Amino acid sequence: MRDYFFTILVTSLIGGLVCSLSDTKFEKPIKYVVSLVCIVLILSPISSVFSGGTELEVSLPEVSIDESLASDWIVTETENMLKKTVSEAVFSKFGFFPERIELEITSRESENGSVTIVDNVKIYVSKEYASLIDELKQYLDALLFSSSEVLIHNE
Repeated sequence: MRDYFFTILVTSLIGGLVCSLSDTKFEKPIKYVVSLVCIVLILSPISSVFSGGTELEVSLPEVSIDESLASDWIVTETENMLKKTVSEAVFSKFGFFPERIELEITSRESENGSVTIVDNVKIYVSKEYASLIDELKQYLDALLFSSSEVLIHNE
C-alpha cells in the first residue's frame, strides 16, 4: 500500500515539474497525460478487486531531457524576465515603457556552476522621450552594473 501512494506522489511531482518547465503550448497535453496516469494508478486497486486479485501493471515511458535544449530554454526565459524587469523599472522611474529592449547575454561556466552575464543593454525609446536619454542611461548603468545604450526608436 505504501508503494501505491508513493507511486501516485512521484507521478504527481514529476508531472508538476514537467508542467512548470514546459512551454505554455504543451501545458495542457502534459497535464492531460499526467492526469490519465494518475487516474490509472488510483483505479488500479479497484480493478484488482473485480479481476480476482491480479494487479494492473502500468509501465511509464522513460523520460530524458536534452541538456542543450534545457540550457537554451533557461537563457531565453532569463532574457524575457530581464526585459520585463528593465521595462517595469523604466516605467516606475520615468513613467513610460521602452519601445524595444535588446540584451546581449552570455553564459559562462565557473567553479560555482553556470553564470549568466548581461554584457550590454540597448533600450529604444520613442522620440518624445529623447530629452531623458542621458538620465535613463545613467539609471540603467547603475541598476544593471553593465553597459547600456539608449537609442531613439525609428518606426
